[in-house]
Amino acid sequence: QLILACQKVFTAFRTSIDQIPPDFKEIFPSMRESIVNKFKSDDAVLKAVGGFFFLRFACPAITAPHAYGLLENPPNESSQRQLVLIGKVIQNLANMTMPGAKEEFMQQLNDFFVRNIPKMRQFYNELLGAHYSDSETQVVPTPDIVRVNGLGFIMEHIHLQTQKIRDQFDHEADTEERLNLLNATMNELLGQYPKKPKKATEKEV
Repeated sequence: QLILACQKVFTAFRTSIDQIPPDFKEIFPSMRESIVNKFKSDDAVLKAVGGFFFLRFACPAITAPHAYGLLENPPNESSQRQLVLIGKVIQNLANMTMPGAKEEFMQQLNDFFVRNIPKMRQFYNELLGAHYSDSETQVVPTPDIVRVNGLGFIMEHIHLQTQKIRDQFDHEADTEERLNLLNATMNELLGQYPKKPKKATEKEV
């Protein structure tokens, strides 16, 4: 059943290229250029795309669908366990590597990985080569709870990495005027949100 569920999920991704938000078309080519310039490796490009798309977006949505507006309420305990397993399998597939010996259930899926790693590689190449016309650009509605918690996550990151961000400003800013503008923007954000935000609930939104 796990293999069947994972195959259905992966097939849904492969057949939904045209539904992926067009904003990604700007991100993936930029990633490709930066990675090829640094590592001179097409394989590194594919793994970076996988890490970005699956690790940051797809797999979290699989394992916690309620947090991303896909379900109104959290799944029950049994369903949650299944979703976590599916997320682990899909992420392992996204890495395009055969499973190791750490988790025994993964080794039982060797045939699944052998069949689908080439398809995952093809999926990445299609993502990198996807083109969208202006007529295909659309605003994807975002549930308020997802939007609020997404912004809260960004502010939490800013609070945790404030000094590193300021150090990066010092490194990247090419003029003193630009450095002052960046620091002023940071100060304004921290002034409006002096404490790390807490995760919101449906009742609070």
